[in-house]
Amino acid sequence: MVSASRVISFIGLLALAASLPLSEREENTAWAPTINYPNKWTVWCVGASHHVYWDTSNIPANFNHAIFNLTLVANDTLFDPNHPLAKNFPLDVGAVTITVPSVPAGKYGVDLSSWDAGEGWSQSFEIKDC
Repeated sequence: MVSASRVISFIGLLALAASLPLSEREENTAWAPTINYPNKWTVWCVGASHHVYWDTSNIPANFNHAIFNLTLVANDTLFDPNHPLAKNFPLDVGAVTITVPSVPAGKYGVDLSSWDAGEGWSQSFEIKDC
């Protein structure tokens, strides 16, 4: 059961947020970069090292420069969210180096995301045991 004081506090926070000027409310803009590599022509071999590249040329001026993770995607869901391919890096670096994990051969993607920002998914590409 929710107490009356919690409901009143929640309503107060909503009123405060609505009263902020629009410029302050948009301070933490969510934005998703375009991932340039890997792409649909990419084939990765298990155990190999690769760079993942994304476009940083149009990051909004009011973008929240959060810390990002790069996670493998399979069948439109995160493959192993507890073990990202790379973690705790700023988005504006434009690239990270990863080692392809031991996964079943098939089609995958990568997800570039943060808790408080947008996310970008790559095109689907192939991973195989070479």
